[in-house]
Amino acid sequence: MSKKEILKHIWEKQGFHSPSEIQAESFKVLSKEKSALLISPTGSGKTLAYLLPLLYQLEKDGGVQLCIVLPSQELAMQVVKVARTFAEPLQIKVNAMIGGGNIKRQMEQLKKHPEVIVGTPGRLLELMDRKKIKATFLKCVVLDEVDELLKNQSDTNLTTRLLQKLQKTAQRVAVSATGHLMTQNDCQWLLQDFITIDTRYNDTTKGKITHAYLEMPLRKRTEYLRRLSYVENFKAIVFFNHLSDLGAVADKLTYEGIPVSTLASDQSKFERQMALYQFEEGKTRLLLTTDVASRGLDLKDLNYVIHYDVPLMSDQYLHRTGRIGRMGREGVSIALVNNRELRNLKQVANSPVIPLYLYASVLYDTPIEKENDEISISKKKKDKEKQETIKSTNTKKHKKHKKHKKHKKKNTRNKGARRKKSDRS
Repeated sequence: MSKKEILKHIWEKQGFHSPSEIQAESFKVLSKEKSALLISPTGSGKTLAYLLPLLYQLEKDGGVQLCIVLPSQELAMQVVKVARTFAEPLQIKVNAMIGGGNIKRQMEQLKKHPEVIVGTPGRLLELMDRKKIKATFLKCVVLDEVDELLKNQSDTNLTTRLLQKLQKTAQRVAVSATGHLMTQNDCQWLLQDFITIDTRYNDTTKGKITHAYLEMPLRKRTEYLRRLSYVENFKAIVFFNHLSDLGAVADKLTYEGIPVSTLASDQSKFERQMALYQFEEGKTRLLLTTDVASRGLDLKDLNYVIHYDVPLMSDQYLHRTGRIGRMGREGVSIALVNNRELRNLKQVANSPVIPLYLYASVLYDTPIEKENDEISISKKKKDKEKQETIKSTNTKKHKKHKKHKKHKKKNTRNKGARRKKSDRS
């Protein structure tokens, strides 16, 4: 079979039927070895949009020809997994070069001359500086989540230094879900002669996402996470603004017997991989993380995104909710808010948000006549019992006091009678 036939066979075997807008448009441009800026909504299939045309033009046993740069270890490993699915039948090798991995082992892997390397900018640049990756031989470099790669000055410097090592004739591809932070000057320098493919306004792959909130005080949020975990078919990624809050909530839920996974920047590569594995395999129903996991991750059977903290910016909210509603699937984005935070949520969501009500492990979109908060029921019952105890105690005290008063009067009366009798005598 030809390369095209092999790729088509794998495509169909993976359950795909027709290409998305970004996939169809990018194949026409990238297969002609032209540089491009690809802009398309989250969940529209951008990874395959650049992988398929670029794998199609690689030569077997031709050494490192394609380098894919991503901002995080999780994204890099996800792209490695997808790339190997399509590359191995073509006898093309794909290796991961990510920070946190054993660099000596990675250098040994490079001796096997893989055609594709996928990694984070710091590790890739280190290997280039050690002359283990010969950047001048690269035919193409992909900057996936390019706005994130350019977001921080340190990352920008790494990306800049990496691109400076390329031949001017190398094909360059930048990929973004929003197109933010990408001025014309940025694009011209990064990509040189490039074509822009923007399908944000005519993409039809996005599924229905319900934007909602549960209103409560901050002290009840951990308890609500526990209760949400019992909702039928519930599987959620929970986003925090602060790493310290994530750790504290994870400890409380674990203490209460709720199995959770945590994905944080201070964890080792193995811990992060294990967290994703446990979550994807259904061993845990809650994945607690920060915005480190808000970009690019495609988690199977994910139907809820929970915002423990309201994100500070619209872009953060967009990328968080992008973990659901992918390729036509439905999902629910729920923010845990108090009255003040509700105003902030409406500003960053850029979509109508509706209230939800949690009762007996079921989410309702309208209040119900019954008490809709089992915590309130329990508290009400305890308060009633407490009131009855106090009432009973007060009644006993009152009776005792009354009896004592009667007894005192009787004694006084008798005492007076005795006194008179004494006077007469």
